[in-house]
Amino acid sequence: MRDLLVITPTRGRLASAQRLISALDVTAKAETDLVLAVDDDDASYAGLEFAPDRVRIARGPRATCGEWTNRIAARFGSDYRALASLGDDHVPRTPGWDTLLLGAIDDMGGTGFAYGDDTAQHESLPTAPVMSSNIVAALGWMFHPTMGHFFCDNCWLDLGREAGCIRYVPEVVIEHLHYAFRTAPVDATYGEAAPAWAHDEAAYHAWRRDGLDADAEKIRGLRG
Repeated sequence: MRDLLVITPTRGRLASAQRLISALDVTAKAETDLVLAVDDDDASYAGLEFAPDRVRIARGPRATCGEWTNRIAARFGSDYRALASLGDDHVPRTPGWDTLLLGAIDDMGGTGFAYGDDTAQHESLPTAPVMSSNIVAALGWMFHPTMGHFFCDNCWLDLGREAGCIRYVPEVVIEHLHYAFRTAPVDATYGEAAPAWAHDEAAYHAWRRDGLDADAEKIRGLRG
């Protein structure tokens, strides 16, 4: 079993995907692999067909960020101690960020969530978390299936708090380069995702009302 699988759905952003690969190559110190999930109809990633050994390109029918994340987690999750969700607009900056976040989960008995500083949301939101793979197996999802793009990080924060197994590791920096923080330009990919906001927000609040308690209890059960 390897240490960590980073799952990154990406669309129309070859340069961003290459930037993430380069950052992982420099900073990852554990047995950390990356799966880039690319829609079949997106021809812009041809240059990544011959990616480094620990990078896989998964192609399939066009899907939302959430659908892709869950598809990859279901396919490969049992091969790893933990899974991470990073966008193609995230850039790990801290050498050994993966070992530090895995260590935080180990300190919680091997079950939990850990995240670093994204330089924008800081402790308030885990936009690039690592989570133990047993949590994903117990829930049956990594990205809540009622949400396509937004509010997944709110779900992870709520679950970790309710189950008592989430750690913020401020010495880890995984920068989020996003137009909302004036660190990236607005592009077609952001524009394509934007209409999902209202739907995903409503789905998130429905889950908080009807599903959070039961899902948190599943995680508490893993902790004994």
